[in-house]
Amino acid sequence: MIFHSSHFWHNKFFAFKIMHFSQIRDFFYERGWKREIKELYLSLGILRLAIAMVAVFEPIYLFNVFGSIPWLLFYLGLLFLALFFIYPLGGKFVCRFGFEHSFAFSIPAVFLYFVVINLLAKSLWFLAPLFVLSIIYKILFWPATHSNLAHYGDQQKRGHQYGLFSGVIRATRIVGPLLGGLVLYFFSFKVLFVVAATISFLAIFPMFSTKEEFASGFFPYKKCFLRIRDAYRPYKRKFFLSFLGFGEEIVSIMLWPLFIFLVVRNYASLGGIVSISSLFALFFSLYIGKMVDKRDKRGKKTILSFGTALYALLWPIRAFLTTVWGVFGANVISANLTQVVYNPLVAFAYQKGDERGHLKYIIFLMMGIAAGKALMCFLLLLLILVFGLNWYLIFGVAGLWTLLYLFL
Repeated sequence: MIFHSSHFWHNKFFAFKIMHFSQIRDFFYERGWKREIKELYLSLGILRLAIAMVAVFEPIYLFNVFGSIPWLLFYLGLLFLALFFIYPLGGKFVCRFGFEHSFAFSIPAVFLYFVVINLLAKSLWFLAPLFVLSIIYKILFWPATHSNLAHYGDQQKRGHQYGLFSGVIRATRIVGPLLGGLVLYFFSFKVLFVVAATISFLAIFPMFSTKEEFASGFFPYKKCFLRIRDAYRPYKRKFFLSFLGFGEEIVSIMLWPLFIFLVVRNYASLGGIVSISSLFALFFSLYIGKMVDKRDKRGKKTILSFGTALYALLWPIRAFLTTVWGVFGANVISANLTQVVYNPLVAFAYQKGDERGHLKYIIFLMMGIAAGKALMCFLLLLLILVFGLNWYLIFGVAGLWTLLYLFL
């Protein structure tokens, strides 16, 4: 069914228009975009499809390997603590070899990650190479991807371009979890990892369709930490505190899927819930991106504050959900609210990068995210060791942690 543009509702904060087909088409086919952006989206779509097939089921797999949530949190805490100190080295690599080469080098790391994680069930000795591969992927993929998008993108369309970036990821989450769930339903994790590894390998080809024009430079390691300590413009301390808010993703990405699985008890159902939720969130993420671009600084802040408040309130409610429809509804709402929060926040980081250099600010952002996730892991670990596994407490902490976004 195709809707014509008309006002659906209007209030102080939002003026939402139902999109005509031509508007939806324009979201995906921007005119005048640079080759680097188009190649990025194609490779990103392939790679994230492979990751999406595994991502929602990986917490369950790792939980079975570790045998408990505290050990899982301890591992993740160490991982993100290491990333906090190693992300600047990723910045050095990206600055030296370029966005496309850094992105391309992250792809073999993902391929090998799927190979090694398949062996983890046989021996925990494979945890060490898995740890290293995860770090290599993250310090190359995220700085290169965000810097590429910020550097080659249109400065007047930051929100829309991140909305499309998020839309590409959401699109893979429509197909990926459902396929992954079906593979697990009919086969096993071993088959799932083999399929994901094969798909991930294909992502390397679009990045080398043409040669990247990139001038290598120097990226100082120590200054990354001085920006946090000294907090000079545009690296304000309140911005770093806002980036710490991404620590809630430890709960939303790692623990929430576990909770859903405890309710549905079926891999295919879990994959279906995530896929359908992503379908609802896909076009909403694109709309939010357009809306962010049309707002001034105060308007962007209003969008972020509105989304953060609703998202924070949703967290403690999740602990009371014990039915399939309950967790499905919460996941749909959550998938949409995260776009209201993440889009203006990341668009802000891109805009700040225009002032002092995109890669510098992206590393500042990624260090804040890593620090927030490490702190969340160790906080939850402490609370579980003291009070036991309590979903009311875990989701309540996630809701409070989400409020850090308001420091922006």
